[in-house]
Amino acid sequence: MANLRQAPSWLLATSGRDALERLLAGAHRSGVTVVPQGGGYRFELVHDDHPRASLTLALTPLLTGSPAAPTAELTLTQEQGPRQLLDRVSALIALEPELIPSRLDPATRALTPDRSPSALNHLRPDSRWQDLFVAHLKQLIESYQWWEPRAWESLSDDGVHELRVTVRRLRALLKQFAAVLPTERVTPLRRRLRWLGDALGAARDLDIQLTRCPADNTALEPFRLSLAADRRATQLRLLQTLASADARVLPIELHDLAAATRSTEHEITVAAAAPQNVETLIARVQVLGHRALGRTSWPRAKDLHQLRLAAKRMRYGLETVAPILGKPLIHLADEARLLQERLGEVRDAESTAQHLRAWRETTLISRATDQAVRRQIDKERARAQKVGKRLRSDWPSFLAKSRARILC
Repeated sequence: MANLRQAPSWLLATSGRDALERLLAGAHRSGVTVVPQGGGYRFELVHDDHPRASLTLALTPLLTGSPAAPTAELTLTQEQGPRQLLDRVSALIALEPELIPSRLDPATRALTPDRSPSALNHLRPDSRWQDLFVAHLKQLIESYQWWEPRAWESLSDDGVHELRVTVRRLRALLKQFAAVLPTERVTPLRRRLRWLGDALGAARDLDIQLTRCPADNTALEPFRLSLAADRRATQLRLLQTLASADARVLPIELHDLAAATRSTEHEITVAAAAPQNVETLIARVQVLGHRALGRTSWPRAKDLHQLRLAAKRMRYGLETVAPILGKPLIHLADEARLLQERLGEVRDAESTAQHLRAWRETTLISRATDQAVRRQIDKERARAQKVGKRLRSDWPSFLAKSRARILC
């Protein structure tokens, strides 16, 4: 096997060869080898985090009658993923898109060049409550279908993260509009979404921990390698989850739910249903916030976790009705987002510290690595304490704003 830089010049024009070399050499967690084959060469892509990846660029010289300007016939085969990298290769060497099989079929690819969510401008305060649900459900189905191939390919962290957010929003939407939804359809959907969210969450949590482990600290390299191995195993389980029948039929079942909900006879309007709905979400955060942040001692992890989940549901719920009911709700949704993000920072720090402690206690490591792990645990604890203090100081302001909304 030869290095890509040793490939003969006739394979591609100089500019194209150099561009392809830079593209493949810089691919996210991937490597390329070049194998002589039938008078030509085969480029093989290997992707560390995608065990099923298989890409081959086979180039064979063609006789053109001019030794100074030889050309090459190029064929590409792909068993599975990663599509994003293939798109870049395709654009570079001007292949026809239909020659590249992928998770997205050619028709879907042609119809979704860019992600632009469905508009909600047809809805008004006197629109039916379930029509608001259907409009948001359609947006989330589009989001799911956009991000699912990207989570499956794992070329970047965005795919897993954004699909996880979409699944969380779907779960929150089903809960927020439960009163007007057919229970026999919603119950199995909620179970399935929770199952999928757990698989995405496991992969995302490891992504976060990898980013929090300083790359320039060589003493922590054994821990990073352990995290990377865990991440690859978790990614494989996620691939199996996304390839399962339960995951594949999810968009279809969500479309069926939208059709079934649209035909229901509930006549309650957005203006009538939203105020009580919003107040319930706010009150839940107030109760859990008092329990978690109203203590003199450091809050329990369980209480902070419950508050974070409630803050997410509040934010998502407010963002659902805010485009129709006005700016005050948009501002309060921003406050809920800040609360959620800070709670997330505490959770990430504490989760990383916990993972470091568990790894240190179960792994034989050098003294230098042990000391580095101890220092990193202390840093994560300090981060959690710092953000926790800020949460406590900001809580009275958030509480006053949320109470003002309920009293409106």
